[in-house]
Amino acid sequence: MIESLFQSTTIPLLEQVATFTERRQEVLAGNIANINTDDYRMRDLDVNKFQAALRTAVERLHQPRQTQSAYPSYPFASPGVSPPAAGGSGPKDLSEIFTPKLFEAIEAPPENLTFQDGNNRSIEQQIMEVTKNAMLQSYAVQIINSQMSLLEHVITERV
Repeated sequence: MIESLFQSTTIPLLEQVATFTERRQEVLAGNIANINTDDYRMRDLDVNKFQAALRTAVERLHQPRQTQSAYPSYPFASPGVSPPAAGGSGPKDLSEIFTPKLFEAIEAPPENLTFQDGNNRSIEQQIMEVTKNAMLQSYAVQIINSQMSLLEHVITERV
């Protein structure tokens, strides 16, 4: 029951956002740490693919729920017969959409000139990406905390 309660909120999607931003922060920090390393190529996670996966997950979350006509009146169903699982046609968990490949670093396309040492560094670009990523992660965690607080109030019947 608690599992279905969590699955009916955006908490699982926000968890994916927090995981993605955590992994991206590690990659961006590695870029900054290697800013003076010869032949180092900046890396990043594919933000566009993650956003597309997130869009797909949101669309599946909002699909109308399907019920089976074999259980027209669940409260009067036969003993031992389980009701159909409430849920859309989306995946039971998000692992079908948010594959491990989304969380793997790839070489970032150069946004500037490549230096003579083979590095495509841009400290300004990296700091900007770290800042944007940290803000997104903070936002996702704040919303998760708000939803958890709301669930706590509902469960304890407090206002």
